Amino acid sequence: MKLRTCLLALVVVMLFVNAVWATHYAKTYLDGDLVDTYYGYTALQTAITEANDSEADSIFYYGDPDTIQVASDNYFYITEDGLKIVYYKKPCCSDGFWITCDNVHMCGYNHGDEHNLVIDTGDDYGIEIVNGADNNIIEDCDIKTGDCGVENLGTNNDMQYLNIHDCDAAGIHSDGVNASIYRVIIDDCGINGIVGHGSGNSLTIDKVLISNCGSGCYFFNNISVDIDRTTVYDFGDYGIENTSDADYVHCKRCLVYKDSFGEDDYCYKGVTFDNHAIATNKDNVAMGDDGDCVGTHDFSGCVGTDDRISYDNYPEYKFDANEADIGTWSTPYTNVEYGAIESTDSRKMLGFYGWFPFFEVWVYCFNVGYDTDLDSTVIYKRYLGNKPDEIVIAAFPNPFNSSVCIDAPDDVEVSICDLSGHKLTELPAGESIWKPDCNIGSGAYIIRVITPDGQSVTKNIIYMK
Repeated sequence: MKLRTCLLALVVVMLFVNAVWATHYAKTYLDGDLVDTYYGYTALQTAITEANDSEADSIFYYGDPDTIQVASDNYFYITEDGLKIVYYKKPCCSDGFWITCDNVHMCGYNHGDEHNLVIDTGDDYGIEIVNGADNNIIEDCDIKTGDCGVENLGTNNDMQYLNIHDCDAAGIHSDGVNASIYRVIIDDCGINGIVGHGSGNSLTIDKVLISNCGSGCYFFNNISVDIDRTTVYDFGDYGIENTSDADYVHCKRCLVYKDSFGEDDYCYKGVTFDNHAIATNKDNVAMGDDGDCVGTHDFSGCVGTDDRISYDNYPEYKFDANEADIGTWSTPYTNVEYGAIESTDSRKMLGFYGWFPFFEVWVYCFNVGYDTDLDSTVIYKRYLGNKPDEIVIAAFPNPFNSSVCIDAPDDVEVSICDLSGHKLTELPAGESIWKPDCNIGSGAYIIRVITPDGQSVTKNIIYMK
C-alpha cells in the first residue's frame, strides 16, 4: 500500500512538473540553427544566461498568458551584444529587463496583441536601458509597473509598439541621446506619461497616445524634443510642458484636450509650434469642454501663433470610440475619438488612434493627433460603420520542426504554399495540423486562407528540420 501511494504521488508530481514545463519554453539559435531548448518557469532566464555566455544570436520565447515567468535577482540581465529575443503567444514576466549592452532587439514574432510580451513587475522598472547601452530596439511589450515603465539612459535607442499603463511613476523616462518613441500608448501613469531631461540629450516622439496621467509630457534642463502626431487627453496639470527655453521642444500636428481645467492647468506650456506643410494651417490644437480653454488654459509661454488653434468646446463631430469607426475611402479609422472639421479651404482630421498600435495601415488611418495635410483635390468620405471582421490565422509553434497547429476561421479554404505560390497541400478549415512530407525541406512557407467573398489572407511559417 505504501509503495502504491508513493508511486501515485510520484505520478502526480511528474504530471505537475510536465504541466509546468509545458507552460514556458525558450529556444536559442546560432546563425539560424537550433542550439538548445529550455522548459519550465526558468526557461527565459536560462536561455538568456546561456546566450550571454556563448555566441547564440537569438532566442525564441514561448509562453502561456495565464502564468508568470520569474527571473533571478528581480531582473532578466541582458549583457550580450546583438542578442535578439523574439516572443510568441504572449508570455508573461513578473520581473523587469536590465539591458547593459548594444544592439539588442526585443520583439514579437509579428506585430500583434497575441505576440506581445507582458511585463508586470510590481515595484520595479519594466525595462531599463543603462547608460552606455546603445542602438537597442524595444517593441511589442505590454508593461505595468509600480515604478517607471521604460527608462532609457543610452544612445540611439528605439521604443516602439508599446502599451504602458498603470505605472506609479512615468510611462517612459528618457535621459538618452537620439532616443525615439514611436506608436506607443501610455495610460494611467501617476506622474508623467513621458519625461525627459538633460542638456545634450534628444528625443523624438511620433504617433503616441497619452491619457489619464499626472501630466502628459514633461521636459526640463535643455533636452531637445520633437513631437509629431501625438495626442494627450485627460491629463492632470499640463498636457505638454517644457521648463527650458521654448526652442528646445517643438510640437507639430498635436492634439491636447481635457473636459475641465483647474486654475493652473494648461494644454501646452513653453513649447514652439510648427506646421507640417502649409504655414497657416494651425496644425496644433488645444481643446476643453467647459468654455474656459481659449486664452486661459490653452497656451502658456509658447511660440508660433500661426501654428496653433484652440476651442472652448469640443467640435461637433464627436464619436464614441467604443461603438463606431470613421474612415476614408473603404479603409476604417479604428476607434477615432474625434472626426473631421471641414471648411472651404482645408479638411482637418483630428483624433487619436485608440486601438493597440501594432497593425500597420495606410495613409491617415493611423494618425494620432491633428492633421491638415490632406489633399484638397481628393474627396475624403468619412462615415460611421462597423469595423470589417478581421481574418486571423494562428500557427503554433512557429518556427516548427515536425508539425504545426493551424487555427483558421470555419468558413474558409486553407492551403499551404511555397514562396513561389505553388500549392503543396490543402487543409480543413478551423483547427488543423500540417506535418510536412519527408521530401519537403526546411525554409519559409505560406498559409493561405481564402474567404467565401474571395478575400485572401496569408501568414508565413518557418519549417526547421
